Amino acid sequence: MTAVDTSILDNPAFAALNGPHSGFAERVGAAVRYPTDVSPFTAIPSDPTADDWTDLATLVGPGGVVAFGSPSGITPPTGWSVAFEGAGAQYVGDRVEAVRDERSVVLTGADVPEILDLIDRTEPGPFLARTVQLGTYLGIRQHGALVAMAGERLRLPGWTEISAVCTDPAARGQGLASALVRHVAANIIASGSTPFLHVAADNPARRLYEDLGFTLRAEVVFTALTAPSRRRALTDEGARQVRSGPAGLLADERGSSAAELDVQADTDDQDHPDQTDEHRQAVEVLLHDRRSGKARLHAAAEQGRQAAALGAVQEHEHDQQEAGDDQADVERESHESSVLSVEEK
Repeated sequence: MTAVDTSILDNPAFAALNGPHSGFAERVGAAVRYPTDVSPFTAIPSDPTADDWTDLATLVGPGGVVAFGSPSGITPPTGWSVAFEGAGAQYVGDRVEAVRDERSVVLTGADVPEILDLIDRTEPGPFLARTVQLGTYLGIRQHGALVAMAGERLRLPGWTEISAVCTDPAARGQGLASALVRHVAANIIASGSTPFLHVAADNPARRLYEDLGFTLRAEVVFTALTAPSRRRALTDEGARQVRSGPAGLLADERGSSAAELDVQADTDDQDHPDQTDEHRQAVEVLLHDRRSGKARLHAAAEQGRQAAALGAVQEHEHDQQEAGDDQADVERESHESSVLSVEEK
């Protein structure tokens, strides 16, 4: 396998949207994102300028939620709020045991209803109506039903990300997810790229990926940010809604649970110490909660829209007040002019 530069993995979404996935890119200036029915990822240059942040705010709109993952984390400028931070890891498959599995079938747009049903039941992370268009997704069927899947998400020069690895609970213990990861990796390597993936820092599946031949490249910080409102003046309630919403955006970095890679799943039931900090509580929701990651994504987007609408209402009320003041000034000037005219006569 030809050695490639790994520094591009420091900002993979940006590299993808300015490279092989440029056809998906929605952009304002240097800020880019995937369509909202394809992927939640948004990106800016690794060393963003003030103009880059302004372009990003314009791209996502007031109260919009953006997701980042990078080794050094990201520090937003004034007006942006950090809604979530969590620790993760990035692995590369430069030594992965890549083997195709004859049970695997290619999934297409016609399979999306079944895919979304499996995603809802297994919760590997956000998978939207057109996510399947990002790359090749493979599945395994038993008795006609889709019971396991994995596929390609971010695609950048020299690298392709493995994502959406999941197995129906009733079909676990058969090595299906491991077989699919190997098959997806084999396809990526055959295309001339190297596979990589992301996982939450405390996910026991890390050991499985290492056993499959993946090696740790970097510890990463997953961050969700909320864009400023139009006047940076949301009410306390609106700001609270935005802060509480975006954990679902990063649910995919939870990766496949140990159970989804056919390991004993008792770690999912372990007790975790109570957390008082709201961001640490968000980490617990992100990494261990069994609710639908897709539902949380949609909830976060809805809360962002509500906050944006609140900002728009405040803007409208302000504009109405200004218009009223202007009208009062006109009427007062007209009255004064009339009085002067009478006095002159």
